[in-house]
Amino acid sequence: MKNYFKNWNFTRVLRLVFGILIIEQGIQSNKWLFIAVGGLFSLLALFNCCGATGCNIPASKNNKI
Repeated sequence: MKNYFKNWNFTRVLRLVFGILIIEQGIQSNKWLFIAVGGLFSLLALFNCCGATGCNIPASKNNKI
C-alpha cells in the first residue's frame, strides 16, 4: 500500500479532493451531472490519467516503414 501512495503529488491529491467535494455537492443538490463530473475527477486522480506520463503509450522501438 505504501508504494501506491509513493507517486502521488499535489495536483493528484487536489484532483481527488475536488472530485469528492463535487460529488458531495451533487448529492446535496440532487444533480446527477455534478455527481458524474465529480466521479470523473475522482477516477482521473485514482488512475492517474492526467499526469505528464499518465496514459502515454510507449513508443515502438521498431520504426521500420
